[in-house]
Amino acid sequence: VRADVVDAMLGSSARIDRLLKAIQDKQVKLNELSRDKKDLLTNHPDKGIRQRAQKVVGSEVNSDRAKIVRSYETALELKGDVSNGKQVYMKNCAACHKVGDQGHNVGPNLATTKNKSDNDLLIAILDPSREAQSNYNAYTIVTEQGKLYTGIIAAETATSYTIRRAEGKEDIILRNNIDTLLSNGVSLMPNGLEKEISPQQMADLLEFIKTLEAPPEK
Repeated sequence: VRADVVDAMLGSSARIDRLLKAIQDKQVKLNELSRDKKDLLTNHPDKGIRQRAQKVVGSEVNSDRAKIVRSYETALELKGDVSNGKQVYMKNCAACHKVGDQGHNVGPNLATTKNKSDNDLLIAILDPSREAQSNYNAYTIVTEQGKLYTGIIAAETATSYTIRRAEGKEDIILRNNIDTLLSNGVSLMPNGLEKEISPQQMADLLEFIKTLEAPPEK
């Protein structure tokens, strides 16, 4: 229920202001915000929200992503365990990445990345905006009523946009109800996975990805 309340507070600029104040006042703990929620706030297209969020929650994640990637290069020398790697995937990646019949189709199917080098995968995981495909960039729609929707653009028609976010949740917004459509060119995939997994767990995840079978062509 608490997570649903936090989600609701991300639905408008006024509510985000209240959420950030609640975090500052210790009424909401930072660990109650998932990585994608923190990333949404610290990379928000609205400059005022973005700057305030970076002061309140931004210090938790190192903005020097190249440095983080270098610090995890030791994982490339470790022996990975496929079973443990699957557990890492289920806990940290399944909300946005599909593997077989598990996970959600928000970011790329991980099986389509198996032929990347381990170093390229490490960069994609820890510095997701460095070489992200534009169709996985985060967009924020502000409606005429001031409500916010953030995710990838999963579909668009002459009359509407479909925004998809973590766990495959979707919102359809009519074009005639849109006040602003914004993107700052940042991947929807959040930074900060180094806060959740060790170099050994990274090695396990990479080993798991290498065992995946490519999804059937449509």
